Amino acid sequence: MTTPTLVGNPPRVGGLDISLTASGLAWPHRVAVHGLKGLTTLSPGPREHQLWRLAEQLFVKISDPEHGIGQNPGTRPVLVVVENLPTGRTAGGVVSTEKGYVYHEVIRLLHYHGIPVLEVAPSVIKKYATGKGNANKGAVIEATARRMPWLLTAGDDNACDAAWAMAIGCALLGQPVVDVPKLHQDALTKLRLPAAP
Repeated sequence: MTTPTLVGNPPRVGGLDISLTASGLAWPHRVAVHGLKGLTTLSPGPREHQLWRLAEQLFVKISDPEHGIGQNPGTRPVLVVVENLPTGRTAGGVVSTEKGYVYHEVIRLLHYHGIPVLEVAPSVIKKYATGKGNANKGAVIEATARRMPWLLTAGDDNACDAAWAMAIGCALLGQPVVDVPKLHQDALTKLRLPAAP
């Protein structure tokens, strides 16, 4: 059996799974993980500044990983797909509130700079990756290693989620970077590309 490889010239799509200490970032050719270690142990004043700093860093990294925002508009993504925040009883607490701030600040910055954003539920990402919307992290990691081995995720679940978010964006633009069964593709049926901000 042939190992899958990235073929052609895929669209400039970014995938983002936001975390305070280990956000996953993905593009068709590579993945990265970024966060601020120790952020959650800081006192309120320094912590607020670091949350803003983290949002700015994530925006810069996802919007132009090669040059930094403003240096080369031609390399900016045509779309960034962001894994949506969880809802329900597991979404409470201070850390989730702070993660929500970072999440919305990154989206605000992307919109301000004219980069379209698509927010996608975690269950949609899992369904596209594995065929099951309730798949566990291990199944998503395994699917990433099997279907997108050129993305060296090192088994990081945040990087894998970001990779599948990016893959969803490429598929919606008509240039899929990964071949998945019809059952997986059904995850895309209710998604619509956003208008330019």
